[in-house]
Parts: sequence; structure tokens; C-alpha cells
Amino acid sequence: MWQLWTSDDMEFFVDKYATPGDAASVLGAMDRCAETSWMMNMGPAKGDLIEAAVRRKRPRRVLEIGTFLGYMSIRLARSMPRDATLTTIEVDRTTYDASLRIRAKALDAATLRRVDAVFGNASDVLPRLGAPFDAVLMDHWKPDYARDLEALRARGLLADGALVVADNVLFPGAPELLDYLAVPYVRGSDDVSGQACLVAASEVDAAYVKKVRGQLRASRARLKRGDDVADDVADLEAKVDAAARAAGARPARDASFRSPSFDTTLVRSPFEYRPDTPDGMTFSTFVRGR
Repeated sequence: MWQLWTSDDMEFFVDKYATPGDAASVLGAMDRCAETSWMMNMGPAKGDLIEAAVRRKRPRRVLEIGTFLGYMSIRLARSMPRDATLTTIEVDRTTYDASLRIRAKALDAATLRRVDAVFGNASDVLPRLGAPFDAVLMDHWKPDYARDLEALRARGLLADGALVVADNVLFPGAPELLDYLAVPYVRGSDDVSGQACLVAASEVDAAYVKKVRGQLRASRARLKRGDDVADDVADLEAKVDAAARAAGARPARDASFRSPSFDTTLVRSPFEYRPDTPDGMTFSTFVRGR
């Protein structure tokens, strides 16, 4: 998962291939960089889905947690209404500084004035924010998603009906957030990389259960041969049980899940710049006072 290139490489691609003042050109250069050597922009597939949702929502105040190099802040800024504002938070100084320079090459002066780039950790920044937001994009440290979303709710920073989008909820996975939003899943591994991930319960069918049981049989056979895989066997036994339960109560692929404060759908999209790796985003609507 570690990216091979740095913010300097991204700025090199933007300087070389992008036309100043042309957001599409800058985004294209950023995609070209990330496709050449993987970097963690959200990429065009997810970016298009989020821009379409923002255009439908027409939010007046937008919050992004996790700016990285500014890829999605450019997309958000160009898709929100002309009288809307965007607050974007980044905790890493190097990428924060690079995002300022990259965004300045993509957006006109009037749009830039409506983007408030904040350096700091979201947990420290959120208490300083003012009026409620109509749309929120979370793409930061996955274990912090649920905590930060609850902080937004508890502090009155979500407008009634606010759209909240969270990225990478399946790969590498955000189990704390899915639990918070009451979205069912099982723990699995990516078929391409072998890396741990989550699998949406709607994808867990008889074929999936059969696959996990096959993995369990193989690990048990290795254990009998004397291999040190006892922990793997225990893990797979738990996964088989969880998969069997999920398959028995399998929700529809387009199901909406209801938690105390949110209605959520899980939208599938490949992991950024890795088309063979499944991932997903949650699109949640905040329901005040439920």
C-alpha cells in the first residue's frame, strides 16, 4: 500500500503536463502520475461519482477531511455551487504545502478564495469549525472515520440531510465506520494482493462461503504437516462462521442501511488506480433528531 513516489513527483507531472488554470488538465496530470507509480489520489472513477453527488446536492458548505495533494479538493471546488465554500483539512505539512501549489494551478482566483485550507489533525480542527456542513468527504486515517463523524454529529456540524461520503471502506477497510453506520460486512483478503480487507455482506454468497472453506481446509492440512499456522486456522474458522451467517441474511446489493443518525448506501468502485481490487464508498444522509 505504500506509495512509491512523493509530492515532488506529483508536482513535476503537474508542471510538465498540465495547463495552468485548467482544472481538468491538472487532474489529468495527477492521474497520469498516479497511474505511472501508484499514489493515493481517489482517481477518476470515484471522483466522478462524488462530483455527480455534489452537483445533485448543491451544498453551501463542504468539508473535506484528508486533502493529501488536493485532487479531490479541486473536484469538489469545481462541482459545488459558485456561492459555496470548501474547508479542507490536512495533517501532513509536506502534502499540505504541495496541495496549495497544485490547487492554485487548477482553479481560478475567485474559486480559490472559496477554499479554506486548514493544516492540522481533524480531531483538533473540528472543534474550531463554525456553521453546519451540507456535505462532507472523509478520506483520511480509516480508524478515525467513526470517531470524527460522531464528533461532527455531536457538535452540530452536520446540517439536516447532510451528505457524508467515506472512501476506502472495504479496501483497506473501515470496520469501525461500517459498524457505526450499521452496514454489514465480513473480514476477508484481496484476491490480487492478499492484503486484509472487508467484503460487503451483499457479496457473500454460497460461492464465497465455499472459497473460504477451501482456504480453511488448506490451512488445516498445513497444520497437520507441522506448519506454524494455528493462528491462520483460527482466523479462517471465524471467517467461515461469519461468512455463513452473512450468506444466510444477505442484503440486496443496493440496500439502504439505517443507523440512529444516518441512512447509508454502499457504492462499489475499484480501488484507486487498481482496477482489479474491489473497494467501496459509503454515501450517508444525516437525519437530525431521529
